[in-house]
Amino acid sequence: MSGYTSVVVVTTEEHPWENKGNSLSEIANRVEDRWNAEIDNGDNEFTMRATVDDYKVDINDRTDAETAKNEAAGYLENSNISMVYDVVLVMDDYSHDAANGYAFVGSENNPAAGTYDRGIAYCTKGDYHLAEHEVSHTYGGLHDHHDEWGSYHYTIMGNPGDKQCFEDNTTSSFRVRNNQYNNCAQQNIRSYVNEHRDKLNY
Repeated sequence: MSGYTSVVVVTTEEHPWENKGNSLSEIANRVEDRWNAEIDNGDNEFTMRATVDDYKVDINDRTDAETAKNEAAGYLENSNISMVYDVVLVMDDYSHDAANGYAFVGSENNPAAGTYDRGIAYCTKGDYHLAEHEVSHTYGGLHDHHDEWGSYHYTIMGNPGDKQCFEDNTTSSFRVRNNQYNNCAQQNIRSYVNEHRDKLNY
């Protein structure tokens, strides 16, 4: 079996993305490269392609990242771009007081990636680790699908204070997210792709 799932990176009308250390193209490349290195099994069964489009999303309410994500989803719901790509990653040059990223979380009974109305991830920080994290949510990645690796790192799906994969321990708040998937996240994301392959661009 071969093919690929598709992600497109766009920005917003009101706060278009400016290079904060990572351009939109660099973010797309890092999301794609990390996924293909660790989610794809080498047989092109779980391949991803990420690209950039000059499409701009109109977001009127930025009360918080979740609200902005929902606004983006409403704007994109009937757009051509959400019909073509499995996930739309919206990069917004705006800073929220709390969380700087939000995404619809895909599951067996409530898919996100591969749907025109929930395949949305929203980020405001230039760190590509956050982009990897939010995109992974749409494919079923969860916060507790992670480990603490090394002295100052935890995995892509890690979140401060959330439980580790198969453990009762939690992630320390002072650690930083590393761009690696652990086995638990890999299995869960691959399972999501297999369950919803008919909705994705495979």
